[in-house]
Amino acid sequence: MVSPTDEEVLVELDDRRRVYLAKVGNSAHKRYLVRTEPDGTMIFTPASIVPSHVLRLLDHPEVLAAVRDARDHPEQLVQRKLRQAPEVDWETP
Repeated sequence: MVSPTDEEVLVELDDRRRVYLAKVGNSAHKRYLVRTEPDGTMIFTPASIVPSHVLRLLDHPEVLAAVRDARDHPEQLVQRKLRQAPEVDWETP
């Protein structure tokens, strides 16, 4: 990964004003929010998409507390089989 402090990389826009960024950034980052400063500086910030139903859950402290408790005490979780549902590997993203 090349960070701004390691070296500068010259990139050029093509005729359609696109740029190839494979030489910079982290390959794990696929989406960015981009802000353009008045002097033309472009700032790319890695971004993730969060579904709106997850955002609604994050507004409830009791839900967050339950998630933290489950994460801190997995031995207390009860595993239940779903009927007629595919097997899901919850450990592997």
